[in-house]
Amino acid sequence: MESSTWIVDARPFGGAPADVRIAGTTIDVILPHGERSPAPGDVVIDGAGGLLLPGFVEGHTHLDKTTWAMPWYRNAVGPRLVDRIENERRWRAESSHDAGHASRALALEFLRRGTTRLRTHVDSILTRACAISKACARRARRSPMSSTCRSSRFRSRAS
Repeated sequence: MESSTWIVDARPFGGAPADVRIAGTTIDVILPHGERSPAPGDVVIDGAGGLLLPGFVEGHTHLDKTTWAMPWYRNAVGPRLVDRIENERRWRAESSHDAGHASRALALEFLRRGTTRLRTHVDSILTRACAISKACARRARRSPMSSTCRSSRFRSRAS
């Protein structure tokens, strides 16, 4: 029999202390604390009387725009959307913002704090890659038999 993982002396949803057995990726059994002992070879995690909840869900975030763990940035710009877009482009260029690094740092912080599912949005402003891809797609529609967009990084779906 495959070993299980037990979280002992935890309070599911803030209730009475319980022991939770996990088989693979499924909660198999929830018992009052101390009612049954884990089998030899099972992994045991001491819940120490702590609260036990399912993973949290972050339903709306923008990981690519985070300034997590970076110096404070006051986003004081005009009221129009274009003002915000131009300000962000300028700030990214001046600060050398690494969206990949910052996104990963924030995603890991979400995980450390119990969030196991994220729904994130990414910048909808045309980036160079997106502009090249769209240009390639337009070229392919005009002449599907031509050799379009030979760049190894940017290929249209039509090429």
